[in-house]
Amino acid sequence: MRSFPRIRVISATVLLLLALGCQRKDVILIADGRVFTAEGRDCEISLRMRLFGMSHPSAGAEELSARRKMLLDSSEEYFLSETASLQAARELGVSASEEEVAAHMRSFARFADKLSEMDRVLMKDIARREVLCAKAAKTIGDSLSAEVTEGELNEASRRLSKYAEAVAEASAAAWVKATNAWQAVCSGMDFAVAAKTYSEGSDGDSCEWGTFPAAALSDSPALLSLLPNLKEGDVTPPVEGDNGIVVVRLKGVDKSGDGPVYSMDRMFFMLPEDAPTMSRGELAQHLAADKRSKALAEAMRERRAAMKVVRP
Repeated sequence: MRSFPRIRVISATVLLLLALGCQRKDVILIADGRVFTAEGRDCEISLRMRLFGMSHPSAGAEELSARRKMLLDSSEEYFLSETASLQAARELGVSASEEEVAAHMRSFARFADKLSEMDRVLMKDIARREVLCAKAAKTIGDSLSAEVTEGELNEASRRLSKYAEAVAEASAAAWVKATNAWQAVCSGMDFAVAAKTYSEGSDGDSCEWGTFPAAALSDSPALLSLLPNLKEGDVTPPVEGDNGIVVVRLKGVDKSGDGPVYSMDRMFFMLPEDAPTMSRGELAQHLAADKRSKALAEAMRERRAAMKVVRP
């Protein structure tokens, strides 16, 4: 596909801006003929902030301010990266259909009825650009070489095995610590003192856990199976909960409703995330995808570096 000379495109863009009366001070930069203005930046950031605020109604002023600053600080870099991707889309003949744009908009357009007509137009343009950039990235990525050698596959397999061993060791250590805490309580140590001595996580100095109906403990079947047989004050041995190991003291049971409601204290012990398990073929696919992703990032960096950027 024929590409236009960059200097001519930039000159034509500047002339067009002058003809339309655009103030030079409003233009932040021009990248290969695509103009980035303070007004355009602020409009898009304001729209993104409105959408964020609608989808996160509990966000406080501090969080909103930090997010706006992040968008502002990264706006030029985002514009340049997007420009490079849009250029690639044009050169590759990639297009975005109305159906694709509409489908993408549905992912964040549930608040469209609360936006002005101008905002809805801008939202559609953002969706179109994001579809084009994603399709260009996929087209380029699919064309890049991602051959995985036998040596690379063997090394990755070795690293994965070492990681699995480390996870197993950390998991075993957590169970030992939980068992030591439980045995300390069985030997007479006060549960609250044991919790302060051994417990991990975000419980701080308090061992109070809360009150839960049986249905709320469905992610902890091992614990749920023990609770019906406990009396008030009984302590469970270490069992796996929904995100770690727990040692629980039953404070009381309310049986007045449709099902038992348990009031409990607990000690908590963090378990590491499970090591991924992959066949050799799956590992090869993972390595190829990683290679392709890095090659794509490098290709886009080179495209970015080749752009003619003018700052008026």
